[in-house]
Amino acid sequence: MTHKVAYNDFVFEYKIFGSGKEYILAFHGMGREADDYKIFENTLGENYTIIAVNLYHHGNSEYPKDRMFKNQISKKEFIAHIGVLLDKHAIDKFSVMGYSLGGRIALTCVQIYHKRINRIILIAPDGLKISPYNTWVTKTNMGRNFIKGVIKYPDVFFKRIEKLNRYKLISNRSKRMINFHFETHEKRILMRNVISSFINIIPNLFQVVRYINRYKIDLVMIFGKHDFIIPISLGKRFLKRIKTNKIMHVIDASHNILTENASKQLAELIR
Repeated sequence: MTHKVAYNDFVFEYKIFGSGKEYILAFHGMGREADDYKIFENTLGENYTIIAVNLYHHGNSEYPKDRMFKNQISKKEFIAHIGVLLDKHAIDKFSVMGYSLGGRIALTCVQIYHKRINRIILIAPDGLKISPYNTWVTKTNMGRNFIKGVIKYPDVFFKRIEKLNRYKLISNRSKRMINFHFETHEKRILMRNVISSFINIIPNLFQVVRYINRYKIDLVMIFGKHDFIIPISLGKRFLKRIKTNKIMHVIDASHNILTENASKQLAELIR
């Protein structure tokens, strides 16, 4: 069943999987949807109630057009929207789970809701390294013009990427990552909208680490062995700073980890 919760002009669409006593607030990746977490309904649903949120620009969640490229949602507003959702279901204690872009959202929640969080589950998470690229494409005229050019003249853009790669000015990994995120018109528009709309939703990792250690929040991290988008090294670097219960799993997968085939393995690692 689909549900909605609003905060001012922002609307979260979300779905609920399972009926267990413990709550998990789950966030999906770029271009994915809340339905990704349905794979856990049969394996985790007895012990957990998973509230999977469609982030803005995904599913039927709503983000006001007049705030997409200026006066974007602040971290305070975003967290308030999460708070409305938690209040609606009278949730006090909960865990957070995030995949890819959702990892960045989950870490942001930890920064604010650390006293209420039992466990953090990060799956190939974004947010472990702050990208100056996001600020450049949203806060500078050169960056905004660059994105417009990529959307309007994609063939020219890809030819330049190919040339830069040929002369070893960008790595093969960077080339694959660029192709993955910009390969279709729909992906290019989504990338532009999400980068701009979420520009202020960036976790303060110093505070996140401090709160995890102070409040002894358990941490589970899962990475794909063949993931060229979120490298395992980022997870290892982050874990070195964590003093509480922590574990990192590396599975035989690429970045696309949340699949039906991998659901049982993932559920065992998450339990």
